[in-house]
Amino acid sequence: MFELIDKSKRTKKTQIVTSFEIFSTVEKDFPTEVLAISEKEKVINFSWEPKGTRFAIIHADQSAHGRFNVSFYQHVGTKLEKLKTLENRAANMLLWSPLGRFILLAGIKEGLGGNLEFFNVDMLESMREATHDTATRVSWDPSGRFVCTSSSYWDQQAENGYIIWSFKGDQLNKLMKDKFYQFLWRPRPPSLLSAEQEAEIKSKLKEYTKKYRKIVKAGSLDASQSQQSARNALQKEFDVIVNKWTAIYASEKAKRNEIRGYDSDDEDLVEISVPVVEEKIVEIGKNEEKA
Repeated sequence: MFELIDKSKRTKKTQIVTSFEIFSTVEKDFPTEVLAISEKEKVINFSWEPKGTRFAIIHADQSAHGRFNVSFYQHVGTKLEKLKTLENRAANMLLWSPLGRFILLAGIKEGLGGNLEFFNVDMLESMREATHDTATRVSWDPSGRFVCTSSSYWDQQAENGYIIWSFKGDQLNKLMKDKFYQFLWRPRPPSLLSAEQEAEIKSKLKEYTKKYRKIVKAGSLDASQSQQSARNALQKEFDVIVNKWTAIYASEKAKRNEIRGYDSDDEDLVEISVPVVEEKIVEIGKNEEKA
């Protein structure tokens, strides 16, 4: 659990100083960690990882506009650890995957050009950068495998539509449509399994994986054998047709030779000639050549 505190400090003009107080509700005496942000900086955005102990902050100098820094922190037990800071990013939104691990740093509205950066927080590395210039909204699907950026007619009246990306930034689909209003992912119903059943499945995952791989392999082998049998049957039908017409052709050879006066199947009687045509394109005189 965390608490965000904005403190006002009066000098010649009011200055906002931001600090984070992070405390555990399951530890004895509720140990607290304080993360103070420099007085020279402002906090643009803050977001916890949905399933994890990490969070991200967008921050920058008080005078900065359009390009900000993104810092990642991890809170384990009673310790707060800084993981990494990405500098000079055109991002004002932190959009975690519903399953954690991946985050989309987006520059939506405010003249940030629709910049998108797909970031792997486990590896602390950027996977891909892209843009959706007119994007006004972003939405992850419940599985955390896909993310959609869209331009809604409610927000702006030009270049409306959506783009679907993979979690690592590959563009999978794009649709531009006049007066496009909203994009929604299909909701996922709650699991029919109890927590105990899900835990049991996870504990026996390797066993189940080995079992179902054998089933899939057997099914693939059966399908392969079935396909091969069908191909063999087609080959036999084809061979029957070829043999039939080969026999007919052979039986008519004497009649062909009688009509033509020679054996048309004898390749030695065939003469192949290739005509060669020479064409003079241009002739350069001696005077022109010297010139």
